[in-house]
Amino acid sequence: MECRLPTKLLSTRSTDWQRFKQEFDIFVIASNNDYALDKTKIALLLNIGGEILVEIFNDLNLSIDGKYDEIVESIQAHCAPQSNVVFERYKMFNMRQEEGETVDSFVQRIKSQSLLCKFKDESITRDIFVIGVANKDVKAKLISKSDLTLVEAVVMANKANELAKEVQVMTKSGNQDSQVDVVKLQNEQMFCKYCGAHHSKGRCLAYNKTCNYCKRQNHFEKVCIKKKKDLEMNTNKVVEELYNMACVDTAVDHQAKDSEEFLLDSITSDYETVKEWTVMGTVNGHYLPLKLDSGAQCNVIPLLLLKRICNKNFISQNLEGTEVNLLAYGNHHLNVFGQITVPVSIKNRIVNIKFIVVNTAVGKAILGINSCIKLNLIVKVDMEK
Repeated sequence: MECRLPTKLLSTRSTDWQRFKQEFDIFVIASNNDYALDKTKIALLLNIGGEILVEIFNDLNLSIDGKYDEIVESIQAHCAPQSNVVFERYKMFNMRQEEGETVDSFVQRIKSQSLLCKFKDESITRDIFVIGVANKDVKAKLISKSDLTLVEAVVMANKANELAKEVQVMTKSGNQDSQVDVVKLQNEQMFCKYCGAHHSKGRCLAYNKTCNYCKRQNHFEKVCIKKKKDLEMNTNKVVEELYNMACVDTAVDHQAKDSEEFLLDSITSDYETVKEWTVMGTVNGHYLPLKLDSGAQCNVIPLLLLKRICNKNFISQNLEGTEVNLLAYGNHHLNVFGQITVPVSIKNRIVNIKFIVVNTAVGKAILGINSCIKLNLIVKVDMEK
C-alpha cells in the first residue's frame, strides 16, 4: 500500500517542526518502518525533510550512524527552544480572525499557537476560535450552542460564510435584473434598527411586538441592544477566565516541585492585638496602602490586587515561577501563583521589590521585614545599649 509522503520541513520555527514531526511519525507507522533500523529511519527523516532539515543535521554535527531518538531530540532542541508558556498563552488568548482571513486559516493559526502553550484540552482551542471569529452573527450562533466541539464550530462558521456569499450573489443578481429605479428605492426604503430590515416609513414589522430576549416591545431579538451588550460581557468574561486558567496551570506546575516555606505572621488575621501598621506607597505607578509586617519573611500581594495595578501584558511578561510555600496565621497554606518584581516608592525612596503572588479574596499587599528595612520603614534598636 502506498503512503502519502509528509510535506518537507518549511522552516526552523517550532510550529513547522512540530507539524513535520507529527506527519513523519504517522508515515513511519503507515509504511511499516516503525521497527526499522535507526540508520534507516534517520535516512528517511533526512530524505523527506528536505534541504532545511539536512542543513540543521550538518550544523549540529550529527551522524547518520547515531541513534534515531537522540537525533530527533537534538533537532527538537534546536527548533523548539524553551519558551515562556504564560506569554505564549497570553498571545493565543488575544488571537482574532484578521480581515480577509478564511475560517480554516484562522483555526490553523490557533492550532499552531496551541502547540507552544502545552494545553491538554482541545476545548480551550475551541473557545479561542469562538471568541476570535470576526462575523458577529456566527459568533452568536456558536456561543448559543451547548456541547460545541471545535470541528462543529469550524463547520458551522464555514457554512454561515458560504450562505452569506450565496445571498450576496443572489441579491446582486436580483438588483441587476430589477427594472426599479435604485435611487428611488433607497430614498423610500431605509434600514430599520427596530426590526433589522429595510422598509418604507410606517411599515415596521416589530411595531407592538415583544422581544423574546429582553421582553420589551417594538423591536425584535436579532437587533436587541441588551442582548448585544450581554454577549460582549460574556465574551470578555470568557477571556478573563481563560487568562486565569493560564496562571493556575503555571502555578500548579511550580507547586509540584520541592518548595521553600516562608512564614507570614499576620496575613488576613482577625486576632491582631494592636492596630496594624500601614503606609501609603506607589506600586508600579499606582497609590496603594501597604501593610508593614515585621513577622513576615517575604513580600506578598493578592492576585486580584495585582491585576488592578498592572495590565495583563506586564503580568504575562514578568510573572515568574517560584518554589516558595507560604504559611499564614494558624498554619494555613496559601495558594501561590508565582512571583513578580515591581517598583515601590515610599517617601521619595524607590526600590524594586519582589512580591509573592497569592490567591486570596481579601487582604492588603504586605511588606516583609527585609523590604521594610530597605525602605527605612523599620529601624533596628540595639537593646544592650
